[in-house]
Amino acid sequence: MKVCVFLTGSVRTLHQTLPYFINNVINANENIKVDVYAVIDSKIEKRDEIKTLLNDQLKLSLISLQWFDHHNQHYVTTKKWNVENILLTNWKQYLINSGSMLEYYQLLIAYQSMVHREWTQNIKYDYIFRTRTDSILNIKLDFNWLNLDLKEIESRIKHIKSQYYHQQNVNYNNKDVITLFMSTLYDKTIFDKIDNTELIVSLENKSLASRMDEYDVKLGKIIETLDPKLIKEFIINERYILTIRKNLMYV
Repeated sequence: MKVCVFLTGSVRTLHQTLPYFINNVINANENIKVDVYAVIDSKIEKRDEIKTLLNDQLKLSLISLQWFDHHNQHYVTTKKWNVENILLTNWKQYLINSGSMLEYYQLLIAYQSMVHREWTQNIKYDYIFRTRTDSILNIKLDFNWLNLDLKEIESRIKHIKSQYYHQQNVNYNNKDVITLFMSTLYDKTIFDKIDNTELIVSLENKSLASRMDEYDVKLGKIIETLDPKLIKEFIINERYILTIRKNLMYV
């Protein structure tokens, strides 16, 4: 399995978070080949130090390292256009001063590097993992959810339904059940805590599992039947996003 990792953000606590990244992403599974595409926001005088750190720690896993330039003309123009045309007027000043637009532009740079390598070297990644330089990853990215058997899937679905059933004032349908099921795949500890009403509401509000569209034919059939076999096929073969928080980490 080939996994592309986008590592973006400011240096900040990179020295502290990097060991977690290496242990739980780079070395999470010996059967997974991890390639890192990094876009770092750093002062010029610090770049040699950071470059040495990443090369020494990530070794051959580091495919690309680029420095984000706040004065890049395309970034400046793109940011200006988006701020001028966004309909949420109350957010304009925040977008100008915060890193919200900046971090997604960094992500764009990393994505373009990955696409260029796929095209020029005739390779194809199976999964993309996005994380930030200031995120502590304490759960191994071992893709264990791909190995769930039908009994485990059925058991989880039944448990989620039972928890919804016993929560007062919580209305739910099959789409809610599948959304919650998908939302707990990456981190099993979340599934173990879904008997907490506040957690169920939080998971629903964050919409942690993407592509929950009943108009998609395959997904629509899953929502209709909650068939473990169809769910397993979807997990292994279809396109979806798993995330804890969308601007911090996703697969």
